[in-house]
Amino acid sequence: MTTTTPHLYDPALHEPLVEHAWETTIALGGAREIALDALDAGRDVLWPMHPDDAADDDGFDIATCLYFGAAGVALALDWLAREIDTPRPATVPDLFARIRDAHAANPPFTPSPASWLIGRSGVAAAMSVLDDGSMDRVLHETATVIDNPSHDPLCGAGHALLGLLSLIGLHPGDQRLVDLFRSGVAHELAELQAGPADCEMWHVDLYGNMQWMVGAGHGAAGTLQPMLRGAHLLDAATNDRVIRVARELVAATVLRDGGLANWPPACASDDVKRPVQWCHGAPGIILALADAARDDAATRDLLLAGGELTWRAGPLIKGSTICHGTAGNALALLQLFDLTDDELWLDRARRLALHALHQVRRRRDEVGRGRYSLMTGDLGVATCLVQCERARTGIVGLDLF
Repeated sequence: MTTTTPHLYDPALHEPLVEHAWETTIALGGAREIALDALDAGRDVLWPMHPDDAADDDGFDIATCLYFGAAGVALALDWLAREIDTPRPATVPDLFARIRDAHAANPPFTPSPASWLIGRSGVAAAMSVLDDGSMDRVLHETATVIDNPSHDPLCGAGHALLGLLSLIGLHPGDQRLVDLFRSGVAHELAELQAGPADCEMWHVDLYGNMQWMVGAGHGAAGTLQPMLRGAHLLDAATNDRVIRVARELVAATVLRDGGLANWPPACASDDVKRPVQWCHGAPGIILALADAARDDAATRDLLLAGGELTWRAGPLIKGSTICHGTAGNALALLQLFDLTDDELWLDRARRLALHALHQVRRRRDEVGRGRYSLMTGDLGVATCLVQCERARTGIVGLDLF
């Protein structure tokens, strides 16, 4: 599918960068500002849904999930409290009692009720991390979502395995977590097929629509990421196969124009959209598959070309967020700094992060309140700002706890 085209992305989806030199006090001050606003908004009730999330509501468990619910907000606030000494959210057991009640009253949407980001497994993991609770519920829910046959990272194994890998780091002595991770990897690898782009992929069932999807949010990259990241838990033959599949995916599905690169949401699709964001496009490919490029120059060069496109495209008009906004693109460029040790990428990541903070403030002025969510809102921007200051890669709630 490799091609050369001047139409790698839609400039109408992006806006000019607000130029501002990086200052740690501004970045961390912005992160504190977001945290304190969220703490105040959630003092007496669970955080209200933002109009920008309501517009996308398809019956998701908006009250509790990691993606744009209370569990993600609480997890981000706890992480920020440890990193920059902001207050923790109220009394954690009381908070999660309220989350459990809301979760029971408004269960997640039916295609994947145990999904890591939008369903029960991520909520259970957040409760365990923040309330030092039992891992039994986490194991049960995560096993359920790993068995989901969709092969979509959001609804199935990909994000759950990545989150599970994070829990293994927190509980290295719990062999049950390791065994579940290994069985999930084996299950997914057994389902690989020869895709339309001369590489192995998963035929993803995304809400009943079968597609050969590519990216980190809904495609093969998101399923491969935990396998690459968890290489120390897998045998040599499995690691060799995962690395081969990842490198072939990067090369076979890339869209090229000179020194720029992007990746489509899906292969063999009539959809000509070529977004540049975490869930679809170059930023997600970079974040998911950087480990496949560490000792392979060809893959590394393609990811760098994707980073150059991400930078040239500029901030996303859609907003500041991790999933489909400017903060997610900043985290991708931060990942390239981790890959290359080139300060250029750290500087670019920081400049995008500051623009995301500008977008948070601008949207707050327009709506009259903050957007209290992790993957789709202000808390993701706050974590991104701290990560850019610390030069720490990952996404809180997925591969960073």
